[in-house]
Amino acid sequence: MVVFICQKNSIFFLTFSHWQAYRAGAVSERSATLTRSIDLIRERSKTNAEIKRLDAAGLCRKLDGRWVQPDTCE
Repeated sequence: MVVFICQKNSIFFLTFSHWQAYRAGAVSERSATLTRSIDLIRERSKTNAEIKRLDAAGLCRKLDGRWVQPDTCE
């Protein structure tokens, strides 16, 4: 009887500790994903600001095109 109770407690402890480790990993992964998403949004905002400052000829050059006068990008 005592052995059975000890086994039940061991199983409970192992299950509980596994669940805690799983939750800690999930929280850590969620935090890392959120941080990466915020970094990507900031990066994209900088790119958008840079693109908005370009005129048509500058945008053409950024896209590896060749600006042909008066208003054509090839």
